[in-house]
Amino acid sequence: MNILGVQYPTYRLVATGVAVLVIALGLLVIYRTDLGLRLRASIDNREMASLLGISPTLMITSTFCLGISLAVLAGALQSPMLGITPEVGLSFLAPAFFAVLVGKPGSLAGPVFGAFLVALLQTALRMTFSETIASLIFFLALIILIAIRPQGLNWRIPTWSRKLAPKPRHEAQLTAGLPTDRSAGPDRLRRVYGRR
Repeated sequence: MNILGVQYPTYRLVATGVAVLVIALGLLVIYRTDLGLRLRASIDNREMASLLGISPTLMITSTFCLGISLAVLAGALQSPMLGITPEVGLSFLAPAFFAVLVGKPGSLAGPVFGAFLVALLQTALRMTFSETIASLIFFLALIILIAIRPQGLNWRIPTWSRKLAPKPRHEAQLTAGLPTDRSAGPDRLRRVYGRR
């Protein structure tokens, strides 16, 4: 398929479209559904989630299983382009780790942004240098980032947007009125924990 004078294989465009769709669907579920609200509550504060009637163990186990399914889907999409070998996934470990560090660990949209930046960096390096030199510069940048910021980059919200954002509630406010029967519907969860 010809796009802006550049010939792209149709399968690569299909794989890209599926990846973008899966990412959008995942972010939609995490940030706009009751399931995502319960999952974020379980990750942020397991004790409070348990008090609200959520099973953190079930949520974390389900997330782990979903992550395995996404890894299988990624492998299925990549295998026609790369072939299937025992070490096929090793080349993706360092860029994926780099993407998580760049995109603020602990967030969900951050690694997506980090992967975009890492892909841009890799493409720019490969267009400018040979494959060996590009890989050397890429891994050198990764080593420097890990040495300087092992906890990852912290992308700060601009001060003007922080003024518009609602002020965080104290833990005493969050725990006020918790149910004693360990049951919580979505309405109570939204009221006590709130959406992000």
